[in-house]
Amino acid sequence: MNKIESKIFEFTVFEIFSKLQIRVIKNEENKIDEVKIIKIREDGRYLPFATISQENFFDEIEEMEFVVNNWQTYEELLDFVIQDGTFFIDTGKRVASKYGTSPIWKICF
Repeated sequence: MNKIESKIFEFTVFEIFSKLQIRVIKNEENKIDEVKIIKIREDGRYLPFATISQENFFDEIEEMEFVVNNWQTYEELLDFVIQDGTFFIDTGKRVASKYGTSPIWKICF
């Protein structure tokens, strides 16, 4: 059974305010399968917003780390969630991925 950890934050992009939730989905071995951003609507419903991780088939990945999907995620969103180390930190490691070079981030919560 997959394990889900989450953290809620508020974010404004394109002058639109959103309440968002970061969801970290781990597999049975406690390795990260997916990191998603979910929008929380005013009526309490959840809507998919962005997947900020990509397939993890790299040997360089350590516990609580994931490869960032930096080619199809809002740059402003990635900048926001990495800026102060509350949610993620950049490990400085990079891997060649499907569409170029991608950073490896570590989860901080």
